[in-house]
Amino acid sequence: VEEFISIMLNSRKEAVNLVNRIKRNIYDLNRKHEYSKVSDRLTISVGISTAYVGTNNDYDDYIKKADEALYESKQKGRNTYTSLA
Repeated sequence: VEEFISIMLNSRKEAVNLVNRIKRNIYDLNRKHEYSKVSDRLTISVGISTAYVGTNNDYDDYIKKADEALYESKQKGRNTYTSLA
């Protein structure tokens, strides 16, 4: 299990569209995942957090929200995304 972060200057809609393309591309690779209890092939779960220009939140808050969203995606059954504002 690997986790990484990507910070993009996109809207939530653009981020969701990108995540859906990445998910589809990874799924279409059809890479076997012998040890998964969820899927027979490699999948991706994603947490999305959106920051808006002019907000005063600390970046750590956005990272924390994205991490919470990621774990929510994993609990949903994986190969999905969750977006938190």
